[in-house]
Amino acid sequence: MIQKININTVSFDELKSHPYIGYNIALSLINYRKQHGEYTVLSDIKKSALVTEDVYEKISPYLTIQ
Repeated sequence: MIQKININTVSFDELKSHPYIGYNIALSLINYRKQHGEYTVLSDIKKSALVTEDVYEKISPYLTIQ
């Protein structure tokens, strides 16, 4: 069973510890959230500078916005 991470409430430290996300992507996601508010749909994480389509496909099963 996959433990989903709420991208709107997760801390930077929790997010960067995920093996597929790491420091740089976590920082990019958290900074985007601070600047633009909560993510409304999961695909919004692709608006973050470091989240390419490949990265999105890899990490999206582990994330939720709920």
